[in-house]
Amino acid sequence: MSKIDKDQDESARIYAIASLILSCLAVIGSVFAGICVLPIMLISAVLAVLGLKSSTAKILSIIALSIDAVGLLLGIMTTFCAASAILPFLFLGATS
Repeated sequence: MSKIDKDQDESARIYAIASLILSCLAVIGSVFAGICVLPIMLISAVLAVLGLKSSTAKILSIIALSIDAVGLLLGIMTTFCAASAILPFLFLGATS
């Protein structure tokens, strides 16, 4: 491998590791903030796609994409549960 190929492989490996860290943070955040962590998930997905170019960190990128998918589902479920818990109170009105 030439020096340019090694540098590109190293940067793709760094992208994969950063994507894995961001996707773990996004899953934790999606439990508490719902769909509000969608920008973090999108950044993580883009970094994971860039990390797929690495021959050594391809598995990390695939794991990060899978964790992003789980985080997205958790965020949608959290947002839906919060909305369904608050929605009935919006239509009660004033009872005084």
